[in-house]
Order: sequence, then C-alpha cells, then structure tokens
Amino acid sequence: MTIGIRINNSSKYADYDSIVKRRIWTFNSTFFLLLFFPHTQISAARISIIGDSLSVVKNSGLGNQLDSKLRSEGHKLHTVAACGSKPENYLAGNAWKTDCGFLYRNEKSEETYLEYLKAKKNPQEIPSLASVLKFSQNQKPDLLVIQQGTNLFGYLQKSPPDVKGLKMQIHDLLKDFQNKNARTRCLWVAPPKITKFNGQEIVADQSNLLFQTIEESIDEFSKFIGLQKKQRCELIDSRDFTDPPDQWDGTHFKKSNQNKKWVEHVHQKINRMLKEDAFDFSVVHENANTPTRVLHE
Repeated sequence: MTIGIRINNSSKYADYDSIVKRRIWTFNSTFFLLLFFPHTQISAARISIIGDSLSVVKNSGLGNQLDSKLRSEGHKLHTVAACGSKPENYLAGNAWKTDCGFLYRNEKSEETYLEYLKAKKNPQEIPSLASVLKFSQNQKPDLLVIQQGTNLFGYLQKSPPDVKGLKMQIHDLLKDFQNKNARTRCLWVAPPKITKFNGQEIVADQSNLLFQTIEESIDEFSKFIGLQKKQRCELIDSRDFTDPPDQWDGTHFKKSNQNKKWVEHVHQKINRMLKEDAFDFSVVHENANTPTRVLHE
C-alpha cells in the first residue's frame, strides 16, 4: 500500500521536493545579496525649498507636501513659500512682503503659516535666499528646490511679451544662488498646467514660451558661468505631470489629489538627485563674478 501511494503520487512528491529546493536556494541567494550587496539607503540630507503660492497651502501646496514627505524620511528642511512671489523677491536687498499666503518652516520644524485672510491682516516679509540656504553650524544644503515661474506669466501677458525681463529674473536668482554655494545641487520646478493668471486666460503658446524661456535662461547662465553639465540646475516640466485642475481661479489646486502625480514625480526626482555624487561647484569660469546684465546687453 505504501509503495502504491508513492508511485501514484510521485509527481506530488517531486513537486514538493522542487518547492523545498527552490525555497532553500532563494533563502541562500537573498542572504548572500544582503551580506555582500546591502541595499543603498539615502543618507539624511539638507534641502532648501523656495516657492510661490503653489507651494504654500498645507493640503495642496507642492512645497508644503514635499517638506512633510522629506522630513518624514529623516532629511533636514528649510522651506519658504510666498504667494505672489517671483525670483527677484528672494534676492538679498530686495525686501518684499506677501499679503496673500505664506509658509516658513525651518530645520527644527518651527513654523509660520498664514493662509490668505491671515496674510491680508498681517503681511509677511519673506527671507532672502541666503538665509534659506543656511543651516545650523553654517552648513549649506545638499539641494535647492526652486518652485518658481507662475508669477512670471505676467511678463508674457504684456504686448509684446517681455522675454528679456523674464530672463533677468531667472539669471539673477541663479547668480545669487551660485555665489553662495560651492556644493549644492539645484532643481527648478517649472509651473504646472494652469488655465488663467490674474484673471486672464493662459493659452498653450504662452505656457510653451514660459517653459522654453526658463530652460534657455538656465542654459545661458550655465554656459556664461562655465558650469559643467552635472553642475547645472536641473529642470522639471510640470505640465507633464499635471492636468488642468478644477481650480477656483484657474491657477491654484484646491485638493491634494489634484496634484498627487506632480508631488510624487518631484519627490522621486529629488531622491534620485540625492543618490548622485556631489560635485565641486567652486571651480567655475572667470565670468563667475561678472554681473548677469551683460547677458542682456
């Protein structure tokens, strides 16, 4: 009887033996990989974020949501977002106040947060880029994230469009950043798809021109200053990861699920950049100390 059972169920026993052998092999292989090729973890980094109104709000602001995600992963953050801000508002000596929304959160998680109505009653002066780039013990960030460009649409609503003025905004911010940092990477997050700015319709040509101008400005400044490819500020075209949302004003997201894909993509890009080797930015072209206005002459 025993022999008959073993003969009749030989395939069953063979399958069982095969499963056991596969599990033992898998265990041994996994142990070997973990022993000799441990999973690479991203070490805690220092990250600065500056943004406009699309980064302010807690449940839908890009910068606000990124700040929370990155802190939960053990990174140190300095985040500033100001409604109505343009790149020039973060330059040293350009004291400017926002009266429509403000977020400040330092590396200790100390926070100043004012939504629209509170900001109207109590306008806030935004800190300069230099202060946002300063961590404890005068340490510099590993990465600067710039979410800017929404309020630059105003330059393109002029007749004719003021492309020169728009470029100066970008060149001057990059110059200010470059002068203060030797080993900090840079990521510029261009505006998402929006349908209106200041009540005026935004057409595809204007959106294309804005992104093209930001891209050209980064490239022009990088060549002017003599940066190598890896030293240049990287750029995200946010239109690829956002759909025109159900916005109350054609510009701002009201719910986090409207820009979830955008937040996730930028977050993934940040993590990829943090895994890359640092580069020494201090060795640059002789134009490093030349005013950027020569780019516009």
